Amino acid sequence: MKLRSPFEHDGSGLTTPHVTLGDQNLETNNSSPAIQRQYADLYDSAITSLLTVPVTDEWVETRDGETHVLTAGDPTAPPIVVFQGGNVTTPVTLAWVQELAEDFYLIAPDTPGEPGKSSSETPHEYGPWVVDVLNGFGIDQAPMVGVSHGAGVLLEGAEYASDRIVAAALIVPAGFGTPLSVDLARIIIPALLYRFLPRRELLTRALAPMFTQPVSAIDGVIVETIGMALRTGDLAAEFPGPESAEALSGCRAPMLVITGEDDPFFPGHRTCERAKEYLPSLVECTTLSDERHFLSPHAQKYATEQIRAFLADHVDSGWPTPVTQDPISLDRECSPNCRVLTAVTARAIISYDVVVYEMSTQTQSLDAQPSLVATVTTETVPGYEIVEVLGIARGNTVKARNVGRDITQGIRNLAGGELKAYSTLLSQARDEAIARMEADAVEMGGDAVVNVRMETSEITKGASEVIAYGTAVRLE
Repeated sequence: MKLRSPFEHDGSGLTTPHVTLGDQNLETNNSSPAIQRQYADLYDSAITSLLTVPVTDEWVETRDGETHVLTAGDPTAPPIVVFQGGNVTTPVTLAWVQELAEDFYLIAPDTPGEPGKSSSETPHEYGPWVVDVLNGFGIDQAPMVGVSHGAGVLLEGAEYASDRIVAAALIVPAGFGTPLSVDLARIIIPALLYRFLPRRELLTRALAPMFTQPVSAIDGVIVETIGMALRTGDLAAEFPGPESAEALSGCRAPMLVITGEDDPFFPGHRTCERAKEYLPSLVECTTLSDERHFLSPHAQKYATEQIRAFLADHVDSGWPTPVTQDPISLDRECSPNCRVLTAVTARAIISYDVVVYEMSTQTQSLDAQPSLVATVTTETVPGYEIVEVLGIARGNTVKARNVGRDITQGIRNLAGGELKAYSTLLSQARDEAIARMEADAVEMGGDAVVNVRMETSEITKGASEVIAYGTAVRLE
């Protein structure tokens, strides 16, 4: 059923919201069907209100579920993948760089866990998901653009599969572990108050330090989307990105970074300093004076032209275009302006000025890592006999809290209930420790790990180690 849009047009070209985020009965479960429907309506309103280029809805299969994608431009043009900012929908981010659709095929996926039409569950890591999106469109390599949170997602993709990135532009980027600005308190305090006492003036106070323009000048659908994210989303202040500069030491794709001088999240000069540490192939880091996190329309246009010039200088004009294929049904409804894609494998053969693709559609395992027969806490594996004991397999990880999460979880602690951000952090740490233990067992030639145990210890204030260990064995 087509839901009524949360914005009614008054004939002036502006939109007037009739959804009140101050409703005390508004759910605070980001994955609930009601919240997902409201996000979908805000999403469609953003397409109408913000985009001047035609877009197509597409779906691709990933290990994190079906991912919704907006595409714009000529599908036979060179592709660019655009990753959305946090707490806004993909059309809001795509509007920043939509003029690139004149020369490129823009592929803008909805990041799982962010407002949009993809899964509401945040992946443990984004790198594999980035690769799945590329595979879903049959793209071997492509330039990429990441805005804010999307830049951190892009950097995780660079850490996981740097060879899939031709070049990258990072705009007001997360992902470098930039020290937070003291100005962030001007956002956090009213944002927390808005969550528990949803008044329009509190939302305006929370948003004002983020925007270069006055909040009154911002399109209503953007304000409503961020307000809904603050009201219904998880309070944890987490940003994606590699854990250290060493993680990107093998990335050779040329990188452009554009920052805002007065950005309260990622201050311009500090972010450029971090970018120089993290990116071995950084071409340029530009700081825009008097700009905050949400760039002004003039700065958005400037960033688009900088990206265009950067790609012209650093991307070979003969780089491959995406492979096209017939839609394959996933037993879901899809409008006439929507395509459903399945993963393909493509290899580009470049000879002089001619690009020819050899393509095969096939079923692929999403995880190519070797696997064990079993990982158990018992001394034996039912149905198998242990024929050789190889020794102790172990894996560990150290996780640290961050300032934003401590503030928000401290507030939640006053009200009682689960501290979800810490639960997620520990769950990720356990998964990483177990995965590293299993990899250690595989390297030893093991078929299984028995007598598995886990321990946690604090190694310094605010940082804990999780270790998993067991006995690697061969089975028969």
